[in-house]
Amino acid sequence: TVTVAPGQVAFAHASEALAAEGNPILLRLNVRADAPGAAVTLAALRGRMSDTDGSFATHMPMSAAAFVNQERCLVLVYEPDTGDFVTPVIQVAATGSTGPVTVWVDRLEVYSITPEEQYPGTLWRSTP
Repeated sequence: TVTVAPGQVAFAHASEALAAEGNPILLRLNVRADAPGAAVTLAALRGRMSDTDGSFATHMPMSAAAFVNQERCLVLVYEPDTGDFVTPVIQVAATGSTGPVTVWVDRLEVYSITPEEQYPGTLWRSTP
């Protein structure tokens, strides 16, 4: 649970970097908020917190209102171009000005996508 005052931001990150081992990493996070003024971002930083170089990927939903009293899932796939480690990060911001917002973060799941699991063909197909 993270409670943030109006105009404030809170960060949480994994205590240990994840070994990517040259594979894409899939992060899956369930989240719920008590007010529409919540902005939740799921991010992946290349490297460890002590040596990250600023390369990252994010998933930030366009409408925070979708999270009010409903559990939603954020999914992020990140493949660092170099390095062996990825650090998951969650950012919670209160975008409103009337009061604090509480966000419940649950079940951060992490998967390594091996070459055998990657889809070998094209993702888009047109039909006549």
